[in-house]
Amino acid sequence: MQTSDGLGINCDICKAVYKHDFEYISFSIRNIRANWQVSLDESRASRETDSLDVCTNCFAKIADEIVKNFNKNRTCRGMCEVTFAKLGHEYSYVVASNVKVNTISSAKHAEVKVDNNILEFNICNDLLASWKEKRAKANTWETM
Repeated sequence: MQTSDGLGINCDICKAVYKHDFEYISFSIRNIRANWQVSLDESRASRETDSLDVCTNCFAKIADEIVKNFNKNRTCRGMCEVTFAKLGHEYSYVVASNVKVNTISSAKHAEVKVDNNILEFNICNDLLASWKEKRAKANTWETM
């Protein structure tokens, strides 16, 4: 989420604050309702229902979990790619984009570069709910 002064981001998972020249991952979240896992094209065509801004440290941990679960997910479909919990009839499809922000002379202007769709994955609703809860409880921030 953007900082109150508009000059940086707060990681929605760990609450860290990044300002000036920084990089973060933007999660575009789409709610999927189905009796089985829908096709990739259908997931991509779904409307965005939420978003999260995640620091590169938290994203690295999430990506590590996806890699750890990769072989298990290939043999057992319909599982959360991060926690390996069963997806159920309603789950979320996440499209991660890398965002780089470089401050230009004045703190009020920045150059922003976005690399879209660096990773796409399915998550269970319990994981999404825990991430949203962390975002909602973020009352105090630590500066990195």
